[in-house]
Amino acid sequence: MNENSNTISREVMSLSIRIGILFLLSEWLVMLVLILMPGVNSLNVFTVAAIDGVALTLLVTPLLYVFIVRPYVRVIHDKESELKDAVDRAEQANIAKSEFLANMSHEIRTPMNGVMGMTGLLLDTDLNEEQTEFAETVYKSADSLLVIINDILDFSKIEAGKLELEITNFNLVETIEEVSELLSFRAHEKQLEFISIIEPDVAHHLQGDSGRLRQILINLVGNAIKFTEKGDVVIHVKKIAMTEELVRLHIEVRDTGIGISPSQAEKLFSAFTQADSSTTRKYGGTGLGLSISKKLVELMGGTISVDSQEGKGSTFWFDIDFSLSNATSSSDSDVALDGHTILIVDDNATNVRYLEVLMKHWGCKPLIAYDGSSAYSLLSSELQKGHKIDAAIVDMQMPEMDGLQLGETIKADPLMSDIPMIMLSSVNLSHDSAVKTIFSDYLTKPIKSKQLHRCLAAVLKPSDENIAMPSASQSAMHTVLTPQNILGRILVVEDNMTNQKLILSLLSKLGHSAQAVANGVEAIQILQSVPFDLVLMDCQMPEMDGFEATRRIRAQNSPVLNPNIPIIALTASVLRQDQEQAFEAGMDDFLAKPIDRNKLAQTLTQWLEKSTATSEETMPSESVGSVDDASSFSLDGFELSNLLKMFENDMALLGDLLYALQENLLQLRTELEPAINSHELTTVQALIHQIKGASGNLGAMRLHMLAVQFEHEVKEGQLRPESCDAMLSEIDKTISVINNAFDFSDRITT
Repeated sequence: MNENSNTISREVMSLSIRIGILFLLSEWLVMLVLILMPGVNSLNVFTVAAIDGVALTLLVTPLLYVFIVRPYVRVIHDKESELKDAVDRAEQANIAKSEFLANMSHEIRTPMNGVMGMTGLLLDTDLNEEQTEFAETVYKSADSLLVIINDILDFSKIEAGKLELEITNFNLVETIEEVSELLSFRAHEKQLEFISIIEPDVAHHLQGDSGRLRQILINLVGNAIKFTEKGDVVIHVKKIAMTEELVRLHIEVRDTGIGISPSQAEKLFSAFTQADSSTTRKYGGTGLGLSISKKLVELMGGTISVDSQEGKGSTFWFDIDFSLSNATSSSDSDVALDGHTILIVDDNATNVRYLEVLMKHWGCKPLIAYDGSSAYSLLSSELQKGHKIDAAIVDMQMPEMDGLQLGETIKADPLMSDIPMIMLSSVNLSHDSAVKTIFSDYLTKPIKSKQLHRCLAAVLKPSDENIAMPSASQSAMHTVLTPQNILGRILVVEDNMTNQKLILSLLSKLGHSAQAVANGVEAIQILQSVPFDLVLMDCQMPEMDGFEATRRIRAQNSPVLNPNIPIIALTASVLRQDQEQAFEAGMDDFLAKPIDRNKLAQTLTQWLEKSTATSEETMPSESVGSVDDASSFSLDGFELSNLLKMFENDMALLGDLLYALQENLLQLRTELEPAINSHELTTVQALIHQIKGASGNLGAMRLHMLAVQFEHEVKEGQLRPESCDAMLSEIDKTISVINNAFDFSDRITT
């Protein structure tokens, strides 16, 4: 800034000198005119003019400097000083804002941890339907608030230039499939097809920030599902260019939703902005998601945009570069499928396209049919020509003839009954006995390429010893990680009493023995006398925080029994520098609040050593009704193993819940039949929705699946007599099953 002032000062000084010279030249011009006039003494005029001109110049130049240049320079200096002060204040305010948001995030996350954790535990207890609905609403609301907190924190970090990319090796296919799995439930709730297509020539092993890529996709796909009522949502990954070190990818998220106009699209990526105010009221949201996505894509060196037609859907896309990784993993094509002919039956063209790409990539010959009757005709025609069909992949939800009906038709035909078939469905079919009888295996959408490959390999070569692998359907099931064989004694260091109670309850449910203290001082004291296996350490506590406590535990002269004990940081802060601070202090791992039960279990599994002695010591007390008792208890149409696992073989609790379900079904059935007879579609839909929820929660899966299909028909305005009869009959059958079993459960638990 001083250099700019000196430059301006020199320019103004130069100007004042030029003005002085102008005065001098003006005097000489007057002198010349006087000389040329007759009767004028030229020598006198010249002398007077010269003296006057020089005197005027010498007088004007300093005056110009004193009265014009110096005040002007002083004003410039003052303005520069004010500007510098303003910049300094703005930078300090920016730093203060970032620190405030980080602290605010921690302060909000701490009580949120208690709200979400205790609500999760509440949902594990015996609640009636209304109480369950209330508790689930609390949990979902808290989770939504957490998403908003994360968005605001991310936006603040990006604005302040504090967001750093974390470059690691990652598998692109696994990242895309993780996003698909995470959001598939929301898509299937709205009966949308959700498909992920990765072109075969796209490299799988890359280097980059997979976490931020996942965040971008979750934002874009979440919006696509939110604004789409009918049709499909598709993630499509293509390769644009590739060198020896880099690959440029084009990633699209396409939907068939409401679309946006060109004028709305121009402001779509601005912070706190949505297409219009009515959208905000109808669909909600902060308007930060797309702004954050844009900034993340640009931070990663890419570009993002949208192509859309109002009323016809949108395609959000971004082009981005990734480094190629040398990492390798077992291929999903370890078992060759070359040369096999596979029939694909699905009414959704995009889904067919995805499966067709996979089949060709694996060396198979795909045959395509878009409905059940066409598939049967195609099979008949191919077999009559002497062509072999090695397997069929059949979608469950199709118009006119669904996948199950097609499977029954194929199995009833002697010419094609031996063709192995794989069922694809948006709902879990693990409890459907008809599917298990007719189909060789089944997969729940969204389909993962590895699962489908394993599944095909298993049904095509079931006797091959090289294909000793778990069932594809088993691998597709969602499982909760629990360290059943790695139980341990855990010290919880946490000053918040609510969080203490929550964590102790979670650890108890996971089968661990745990004790809590309130700060680092107490932690060091108890570690001197009690041989714990692991420490869960809160970072921000009074008297001595978690960082200092960890440093003292790790010190060479540490008084604790085991200075190398695994220490897991617990904190509501998600800033990268806080994680680094935890590791620098000597902590082994990091868990963010609110605590996720699965992540907690997985982390404990990773850090605890297997110990038979510990397992015996910390095994939870046996519940009423042993495993042997439970194994002799069966319910037709129920998934009993999941129920018993959920309630830890507590047959008394199971009996109470079954009785409540029976009473609920009796009441709902009493209301349902007259509503059907009077063709009251709204009432029927409401009652079926209740039956679907009640039966699904308690594992009455046959009734649940029938209710799902029946509810769909009612939503379409259909009330077919055969469907109504089947629904009422299945309700009666479920009530009867509970009645027949209830005496047995009473006998076990008395």
